[in-house]
Amino acid sequence: AVTLREVIYSLEDSINVKIFSHSLGAVTATTALMNTHIKLQNSKVVNSNKELPGINFDLKKLMDSIKIPYNNKITVFLNAPAMPGVTTFVDLDENKCQWFKFIVGYNTADEMVGKKGIIPSAPHINNATTLGSNYDGEINKTKRLFECKGLGGQFIAQPSGEQSDHDILAYYLQPQFVELMKMFFAE
Repeated sequence: AVTLREVIYSLEDSINVKIFSHSLGAVTATTALMNTHIKLQNSKVVNSNKELPGINFDLKKLMDSIKIPYNNKITVFLNAPAMPGVTTFVDLDENKCQWFKFIVGYNTADEMVGKKGIIPSAPHINNATTLGSNYDGEINKTKRLFECKGLGGQFIAQPSGEQSDHDILAYYLQPQFVELMKMFFAE
């Protein structure tokens, strides 16, 4: 994400940028455009059932050291994003990101972002995937966050499929996904 941030920052301001992501790629796409400090504070890194102290602090320090590209028009399509919504976007600086637009394709039937193989199904814990599954109304909560920041028109979310398969090729066959892609390329 930080390398992508550096690349975008190096572009001329007149260049429009489009970023497409699927699943965990959404974390890279959003982190390239904002420092997600709140999300880092709320996350735990676990290895062999032991928390690794300091690792999130190091990532925060790295993210803070690289300038965020605020001058380009940037459109981001997050399809079936394997990430939370509110805790990702709460750090979005409404005074500087007026050129950003986020298009989100979610799927309540997607077994991967819905973590349906886990008993009980829990998209809200252990690296939350609540945005891609719209768990507990995460889409509307995130829309309200954007509206409160005065950025209501910069967050668009619609279903991108109804299939349980998480594979991007399965999404390509969904008419909802095709409509979102048309919207993405028209921006």
